[in-house]
Amino acid sequence: MFNQTSFDADQVAALYWELKTHFGQGIHHQPNFSSFEDLQKIRSIAQKKYDGPNDEIWHYWSAGRFGFVLNYKIEPLGQLLFSVTNRPEKVADVKIRDKGTLLQLLQHNITELFGTEENFSIPIIENGEVKFTDYVFHVDPPELRIFNTVKIRVLGTERSLTNVKSLLVNYQTDNTWEIRDVILLVDALLKIYGPDDTGYAELQPHEIDNIEQESYWTGRSWLINQDHGLQDLGDTSQQTLYWINLNMNPEDGLNLSILGFDHMEAYQNIY
Repeated sequence: MFNQTSFDADQVAALYWELKTHFGQGIHHQPNFSSFEDLQKIRSIAQKKYDGPNDEIWHYWSAGRFGFVLNYKIEPLGQLLFSVTNRPEKVADVKIRDKGTLLQLLQHNITELFGTEENFSIPIIENGEVKFTDYVFHVDPPELRIFNTVKIRVLGTERSLTNVKSLLVNYQTDNTWEIRDVILLVDALLKIYGPDDTGYAELQPHEIDNIEQESYWTGRSWLINQDHGLQDLGDTSQQTLYWINLNMNPEDGLNLSILGFDHMEAYQNIY
Protein backbone atom coordinates (compact mmCIF):
# COMPACT_ATOMS: atom_id res chain seq x y z
CA MET A 1 0.00 0.00 0.00
CA PHE A 2 1.39 3.37 -1.04
CA ASN A 3 -0.14 6.61 0.20
CA GLN A 4 0.59 10.31 0.17
CA THR A 5 -1.47 13.39 0.98
CA SER A 6 -1.76 15.37 -2.24
CA PHE A 7 -3.71 18.48 -3.17
CA ASP A 8 -2.21 18.60 -6.64
CA ALA A 9 -5.09 17.65 -8.96
CA ASP A 10 -2.86 17.37 -12.02
CA GLN A 11 -0.53 14.98 -10.21
CA VAL A 12 -3.46 12.77 -9.15
CA ALA A 13 -4.97 12.77 -12.64
CA ALA A 14 -1.60 12.00 -14.25
CA LEU A 15 -1.14 8.94 -12.03
CA TYR A 16 -4.60 7.66 -12.94
CA TRP A 17 -3.98 8.02 -16.67
CA GLU A 18 -0.60 6.33 -16.39
CA LEU A 19 -2.20 3.37 -14.57
CA LYS A 20 -5.00 3.24 -17.14
CA THR A 21 -2.40 3.13 -19.92
CA HIS A 22 -0.80 0.07 -18.31
CA PHE A 23 -3.86 -1.79 -16.99
CA GLY A 24 -6.73 -0.77 -19.27
CA GLN A 25 -10.22 0.49 -18.52
CA GLY A 26 -10.67 -1.08 -15.10
CA ILE A 27 -13.79 -0.69 -12.97
CA HIS A 28 -15.36 2.09 -10.97
CA HIS A 29 -18.80 2.14 -9.39
CA GLN A 30 -21.19 5.04 -9.34
CA PRO A 31 -23.05 6.13 -7.30
CA ASN A 32 -20.88 4.66 -4.52
CA PHE A 33 -17.76 6.48 -5.74
CA SER A 34 -16.85 9.18 -8.21
CA SER A 35 -14.63 8.60 -11.22
CA PHE A 36 -11.07 9.68 -11.95
CA GLU A 37 -12.40 10.39 -15.45
CA ASP A 38 -14.12 13.45 -13.96
CA LEU A 39 -11.28 15.95 -13.57
CA GLN A 40 -13.59 18.40 -11.79
CA LYS A 41 -14.16 15.83 -9.01
CA ILE A 42 -10.39 15.49 -8.60
CA ARG A 43 -10.00 19.26 -8.48
CA SER A 44 -12.76 19.58 -5.87
CA ILE A 45 -11.03 17.21 -3.44
CA ALA A 46 -7.70 18.91 -4.17
CA GLN A 47 -9.39 22.19 -3.21
CA LYS A 48 -10.77 20.52 -0.05
CA LYS A 49 -14.35 20.71 -1.31
CA TYR A 50 -16.89 17.90 -1.52
CA ASP A 51 -20.64 17.43 -1.11
CA GLY A 52 -20.75 13.98 0.44
CA PRO A 53 -19.00 10.61 0.86
CA ASN A 54 -19.88 9.58 -2.72
CA ASP A 55 -17.51 12.27 -4.00
CA GLU A 56 -14.60 10.05 -2.93
CA ILE A 57 -12.86 8.66 -6.03
CA TRP A 58 -12.07 4.96 -6.41
CA HIS A 59 -10.94 2.73 -9.29
CA TYR A 60 -10.02 -0.96 -9.56
CA TRP A 61 -8.01 -3.00 -12.05
CA SER A 62 -7.36 -6.74 -12.21
CA ALA A 63 -4.50 -8.50 -13.97
CA GLY A 64 -4.12 -12.22 -13.36
CA ARG A 65 -3.50 -12.83 -9.67
CA PHE A 66 -2.96 -9.11 -9.07
CA GLY A 67 -5.50 -6.46 -8.12
CA PHE A 68 -4.82 -2.70 -8.13
CA VAL A 69 -6.82 0.07 -6.44
CA LEU A 70 -6.38 3.83 -6.78
CA ASN A 71 -8.36 5.80 -4.21
CA TYR A 72 -8.47 9.59 -3.65
CA LYS A 73 -9.90 9.84 -0.17
CA ILE A 74 -12.18 12.22 1.67
CA GLU A 75 -11.29 10.73 5.06
CA PRO A 76 -8.50 11.57 5.58
CA LEU A 77 -9.05 14.40 3.10
CA GLY A 78 -6.61 14.43 0.21
CA GLN A 79 -4.98 11.08 0.89
CA LEU A 80 -4.06 9.33 -2.36
CA LEU A 81 -3.84 5.56 -1.91
CA PHE A 82 -2.49 3.02 -4.39
CA SER A 83 -2.68 -0.60 -3.25
CA VAL A 84 -1.58 -3.84 -4.88
CA THR A 85 -2.85 -7.26 -3.84
CA ASN A 86 -1.47 -10.60 -4.96
CA ARG A 87 -3.26 -13.90 -4.66
CA PRO A 88 -0.51 -16.52 -4.41
CA GLU A 89 -0.41 -19.64 -6.54
CA LYS A 90 -2.61 -22.35 -5.12
CA VAL A 91 -0.78 -24.76 -2.84
CA ALA A 92 -2.45 -28.16 -2.87
CA ASP A 93 -3.96 -29.06 0.50
CA VAL A 94 -5.39 -32.56 0.16
CA LYS A 95 -6.22 -33.25 3.79
CA ILE A 96 -9.81 -34.12 4.64
CA ARG A 97 -11.80 -31.42 6.43
CA ASP A 98 -13.05 -33.34 9.46
CA LYS A 99 -14.27 -30.50 11.68
CA GLY A 100 -17.88 -30.45 10.50
CA THR A 101 -19.47 -28.00 8.09
CA LEU A 102 -20.73 -24.45 7.90
CA LEU A 103 -24.10 -25.76 9.15
CA GLN A 104 -22.85 -25.80 12.73
CA LEU A 105 -22.44 -22.01 12.57
CA LEU A 106 -25.96 -21.30 11.31
CA GLN A 107 -28.92 -20.38 13.48
CA HIS A 108 -31.77 -20.56 10.94
CA ASN A 109 -32.73 -23.97 9.52
CA ILE A 110 -33.16 -23.61 5.75
CA THR A 111 -35.85 -26.29 5.41
CA GLU A 112 -37.90 -24.76 8.24
CA LEU A 113 -37.38 -21.27 6.81
CA PHE A 114 -38.56 -22.41 3.38
CA GLY A 115 -41.70 -23.76 5.05
CA THR A 116 -42.67 -20.20 6.02
CA GLU A 117 -43.99 -17.51 3.71
CA GLU A 118 -41.29 -15.64 1.81
CA ASN A 119 -41.11 -11.85 1.89
CA PHE A 120 -41.00 -11.86 -1.90
CA SER A 121 -39.79 -13.98 -4.83
CA ILE A 122 -37.74 -13.18 -7.92
CA PRO A 123 -38.13 -15.18 -11.16
CA ILE A 124 -34.92 -15.79 -13.12
CA ILE A 125 -35.88 -15.83 -16.80
CA GLU A 126 -33.81 -17.39 -19.58
CA ASN A 127 -34.96 -17.68 -23.19
CA GLY A 128 -38.38 -16.38 -22.23
CA GLU A 129 -38.99 -19.02 -19.55
CA VAL A 130 -38.61 -19.03 -15.77
CA LYS A 131 -35.54 -21.18 -15.18
CA PHE A 132 -35.17 -20.49 -11.45
CA THR A 133 -37.05 -18.70 -8.70
CA ASP A 134 -35.33 -16.96 -5.80
CA TYR A 135 -37.39 -16.98 -2.60
CA VAL A 136 -36.27 -14.18 -0.31
CA PHE A 137 -36.70 -14.30 3.48
CA HIS A 138 -35.84 -11.65 6.06
CA VAL A 139 -34.50 -13.20 9.25
CA ASP A 140 -34.17 -11.85 12.76
CA PRO A 141 -31.77 -12.17 14.47
CA PRO A 142 -29.40 -11.78 11.51
CA GLU A 143 -27.62 -14.96 10.51
CA LEU A 144 -24.02 -14.97 11.72
CA ARG A 145 -24.74 -11.52 13.24
CA ILE A 146 -24.45 -10.04 9.73
CA PHE A 147 -26.97 -11.34 7.20
CA ASN A 148 -30.63 -10.33 7.57
CA THR A 149 -31.66 -11.72 4.16
CA VAL A 150 -31.66 -15.35 3.02
CA LYS A 151 -32.25 -16.11 -0.66
CA ILE A 152 -33.12 -19.71 -1.61
CA ARG A 153 -33.02 -20.60 -5.32
CA VAL A 154 -35.11 -23.48 -6.72
CA LEU A 155 -35.62 -24.77 -10.25
CA GLY A 156 -38.58 -23.46 -12.23
CA THR A 157 -41.71 -22.10 -10.60
CA GLU A 158 -42.68 -25.00 -8.31
CA ARG A 159 -42.19 -23.95 -4.71
CA SER A 160 -40.53 -27.13 -3.50
CA LEU A 161 -37.13 -28.37 -2.35
CA THR A 162 -37.81 -31.99 -3.27
CA ASN A 163 -36.52 -31.84 -6.85
CA VAL A 164 -33.52 -29.61 -6.17
CA LYS A 165 -30.25 -31.30 -7.18
CA SER A 166 -27.79 -28.67 -5.95
CA LEU A 167 -29.46 -26.08 -3.75
CA LEU A 168 -28.11 -22.52 -3.90
CA VAL A 169 -28.51 -20.42 -0.75
CA ASN A 170 -27.31 -16.82 -0.54
CA TYR A 171 -26.95 -14.82 2.66
CA GLN A 172 -26.98 -11.06 2.14
CA THR A 173 -27.53 -7.92 4.19
CA ASP A 174 -28.94 -4.45 3.86
CA ASN A 175 -28.26 -3.75 7.55
CA THR A 176 -25.26 -2.11 9.13
CA TRP A 177 -22.67 -4.59 10.38
CA GLU A 178 -19.46 -4.55 12.37
CA ILE A 179 -16.07 -5.41 10.87
CA ARG A 180 -15.43 -7.48 14.00
CA ASP A 181 -18.22 -9.86 12.97
CA VAL A 182 -16.76 -10.29 9.48
CA ILE A 183 -13.35 -11.12 10.98
CA LEU A 184 -14.99 -13.62 13.36
CA LEU A 185 -16.88 -15.22 10.47
CA VAL A 186 -13.71 -15.69 8.41
CA ASP A 187 -11.92 -17.13 11.45
CA ALA A 188 -14.80 -19.55 12.09
CA LEU A 189 -14.77 -20.75 8.48
CA LEU A 190 -11.01 -21.22 8.62
CA LYS A 191 -11.33 -23.40 11.73
CA ILE A 192 -13.64 -25.71 9.78
CA TYR A 193 -12.15 -25.63 6.28
CA GLY A 194 -8.60 -24.33 6.63
CA PRO A 195 -7.02 -22.04 4.01
CA ASP A 196 -9.21 -21.49 0.97
CA ASP A 197 -8.73 -22.60 -2.65
CA THR A 198 -6.07 -19.96 -3.27
CA GLY A 199 -4.22 -20.55 -0.01
CA TYR A 200 -5.63 -17.46 1.74
CA ALA A 201 -6.32 -17.71 5.46
CA GLU A 202 -6.67 -14.91 8.04
CA LEU A 203 -7.74 -11.48 6.85
CA GLN A 204 -4.89 -9.16 5.95
CA PRO A 205 -4.89 -5.45 6.91
CA HIS A 206 -5.55 -4.27 3.34
CA GLU A 207 -8.51 -6.65 3.12
CA ILE A 208 -10.01 -5.25 6.31
CA ASP A 209 -9.63 -1.76 4.83
CA ASN A 210 -11.45 -2.83 1.65
CA ILE A 211 -14.27 -4.44 3.63
CA GLU A 212 -14.72 -1.41 5.88
CA GLN A 213 -14.86 0.81 2.79
CA GLU A 214 -17.43 -1.60 1.25
CA SER A 215 -15.45 -1.80 -1.96
CA TYR A 216 -14.28 -4.88 -3.86
CA TRP A 217 -13.15 -7.86 -1.79
CA THR A 218 -12.59 -11.17 -3.55
CA GLY A 219 -13.04 -12.88 -0.20
CA ARG A 220 -12.63 -16.58 0.56
CA SER A 221 -13.79 -19.60 -1.42
CA TRP A 222 -13.80 -23.33 -0.73
CA LEU A 223 -14.68 -25.92 -3.41
CA ILE A 224 -15.29 -29.13 -1.44
CA ASN A 225 -15.01 -32.57 -3.04
CA GLN A 226 -16.80 -35.82 -2.27
CA ASP A 227 -14.19 -36.73 0.38
CA HIS A 228 -14.68 -33.35 2.09
CA GLY A 229 -11.34 -31.94 1.06
CA LEU A 230 -10.50 -29.12 -1.35
CA GLN A 231 -11.26 -30.22 -4.88
CA ASP A 232 -8.44 -30.46 -7.40
CA LEU A 233 -10.05 -29.54 -10.72
CA GLY A 234 -7.18 -31.23 -12.53
CA ASP A 235 -8.14 -34.59 -11.00
CA THR A 236 -11.08 -35.97 -13.01
CA SER A 237 -11.82 -38.60 -10.36
CA GLN A 238 -12.97 -35.90 -7.94
CA GLN A 239 -16.52 -34.60 -7.83
CA THR A 240 -17.85 -31.40 -6.32
CA LEU A 241 -19.84 -31.86 -3.12
CA TYR A 242 -20.51 -28.17 -2.41
CA TRP A 243 -19.00 -24.73 -2.82
CA ILE A 244 -18.77 -21.88 -0.28
CA ASN A 245 -17.96 -18.33 -1.37
CA LEU A 246 -17.73 -15.23 0.83
CA ASN A 247 -17.11 -11.94 -0.98
CA MET A 248 -18.09 -8.29 -1.30
CA ASN A 249 -18.72 -5.75 -4.02
CA PRO A 250 -20.00 -2.15 -3.87
CA GLU A 251 -23.33 -3.03 -5.52
CA ASP A 252 -24.43 -6.10 -3.52
CA GLY A 253 -22.42 -5.70 -0.33
CA LEU A 254 -21.37 -8.74 1.70
CA ASN A 255 -22.51 -12.05 0.27
CA LEU A 256 -22.11 -15.61 1.56
CA SER A 257 -23.25 -18.22 -0.96
CA ILE A 258 -23.42 -21.99 -0.69
CA LEU A 259 -24.01 -24.01 -3.85
CA GLY A 260 -24.92 -27.58 -2.99
CA PHE A 261 -26.43 -26.67 0.38
CA ASP A 262 -28.43 -29.91 0.29
CA HIS A 263 -25.23 -31.95 -0.21
CA MET A 264 -23.60 -30.14 2.71
CA GLU A 265 -26.63 -31.04 4.87
CA ALA A 266 -26.44 -34.68 3.81
CA TYR A 267 -22.73 -34.84 4.65
CA GLN A 268 -23.29 -33.20 8.03
CA ASN A 269 -26.07 -35.66 8.86
CA ILE A 270 -23.86 -38.66 8.03
CA TYR A 271 -20.75 -37.51 9.85
